[in-house]
Amino acid sequence: KIWAIAEGGYFLNWLWHSPQHILTSSQLHLQFQASSADNTITLNPTQSVVVSLLNTLRKATYYVFLDNLFLSPNLFRVLREQGFAATGTLRLNSSVHRDLVELKTLDRKGRLLWH
Repeated sequence: KIWAIAEGGYFLNWLWHSPQHILTSSQLHLQFQASSADNTITLNPTQSVVVSLLNTLRKATYYVFLDNLFLSPNLFRVLREQGFAATGTLRLNSSVHRDLVELKTLDRKGRLLWH
């Protein structure tokens, strides 16, 4: 399996993945210090791959699109702390943020007005 960061269909960088060679937390930098608080944000290995790949890019403004495999509030906090904008997909039966699911449901029913 390959974890890849791509733009316009072209790989910019990638990490190899195999069950025999799982990257450790120190290789993926699993813990991130949030600048706005004294607590440490811990990501799971899948989410850490996103940050590790993004950190290989040259410094610039990036907008990251993620599918529901990677999505978590903690990942979005880390990306924001590091200056990345992000959008992700979320399954309606996910427990990530119930209020986000409620807003999405209202939007689909046409009851939510956007300004």
